[in-house]
Formats: sequence, structure tokens, C-alpha cells
Amino acid sequence: MKHYQQDDLFKLCMTLIKKQNYLEALERIKLLLSKNAYYYHTILQTLYKTLQRSPETTMLHIIIVELYLYKNEFNEAVFQLECLFEEHPKNTNIFFYLSRIYQKSSEKNRIV
Repeated sequence: MKHYQQDDLFKLCMTLIKKQNYLEALERIKLLLSKNAYYYHTILQTLYKTLQRSPETTMLHIIIVELYLYKNEFNEAVFQLECLFEEHPKNTNIFFYLSRIYQKSSEKNRIV
């Protein structure tokens, strides 16, 4: 993927977030980051700014958790899940992601 195509994909991701089309945005973000991790921090900043305006939006929390998991930043992912738990304590996604974090961190620390 050429740089100008990555820029277009980045703009599309931001547009999808603004339009609250979070599932498609997440898929496009994953595609973009698989090609170029340069956009990682910018995407996170945009998500956090959007989250400040709409803290009740569960999918924004989930996308942020997904990004942290992508970079193996487990502590940050857990913190984000704690924030989500404060807003939505009955959300079952929290437990699903906690199990994924536990599994990924165990795999990372496993001695072969």
C-alpha cells in the first residue's frame, strides 16, 4: 500500500469514527496499522478526544482496547476496561477482553 493510499485510509478511518460507524472503523484501523504503525498514536488521540465527548459509547472503549492489544500494551488495555466497567458494569465484553489479555500476556511470558 502506497503512502497516499495509507493517508486516504487514515482519513476514511477518521470519517467512520465521526459517523459512529465503529465496527467498520475498527476493521479499517487494523488494516491501516498492519501496513504502517505510524498512525497508531494519532488514531488513539482521536479516539480519546471522541470518547471525551461521548464517554458512554461502549464501542469507543472497545476500539481503544483492541489497539492496545494490537501493541501488547496490556496495562493500558486493562485500564481502559476498568473505565468501561465504571460506565457499564454489566457489559460482558469486559470479561471477554480480560480473558484475551490474560491469554496474550501468558503467551508472551511463556518460556519455550
